[in-house]
Amino acid sequence: VCLRGCSCFGREPTRVLRGKGIHAPSGGIRDVEEVNLQVALDTSCVINLLSSGEATDPELLELVRFALDGRIRLNVTDIVDVEIRQGDTAEAVHQRGFIRASLEQYPVGAITSSRERERDELALQFLALLWPNITEGSRKHGNSLRDCMHLASHRICGGTMFVTRDVQLAAKSTANRAQVGVDVLSPADALARLNAAQTAVPRERVWDEVVRKAQ
Repeated sequence: VCLRGCSCFGREPTRVLRGKGIHAPSGGIRDVEEVNLQVALDTSCVINLLSSGEATDPELLELVRFALDGRIRLNVTDIVDVEIRQGDTAEAVHQRGFIRASLEQYPVGAITSSRERERDELALQFLALLWPNITEGSRKHGNSLRDCMHLASHRICGGTMFVTRDVQLAAKSTANRAQVGVDVLSPADALARLNAAQTAVPRERVWDEVVRKAQ
């Protein structure tokens, strides 16, 4: 499994050590538990963040802030990459070209070619689980299959949480959490969970020594 971009928004990669202090690369601080959370954004979330054609979800902006603070690892799946670049789910977005260009700022959780078959088979299992009566070949079938490919990719990449604005996807996945293996949450629910975890667990902080040239 590889993570293209390694860490959010150009941050230097940091080894994750559970239960021990984690040094931030630039002299800052990191929360021990939160930094282990690998959170992926659905295509709908990326479009909302990057498009000027709709009001930006404030909870999504807060999740981005969590990533910039180094408290979570935020990425998109390789399915988002394909959907936006092929224009499949972004057809109605007037600034599609801008969104495609801006997508480069998000690390992509991508699986190796040797595991693509595993991803595809897992996605089909999810499809049968979440939409058992869907008509093959319909538009709904295609959209739902891509949703399941998102989840399969994120699970194979070791993802913790998948954030979507699709209420139905979140509800169906939550009802089948044991089989899906990934928490699928709305931006508001994801933010609430992160804030609750931050309040409940004492935050262990380690400061890096910063060396500057003499003035």
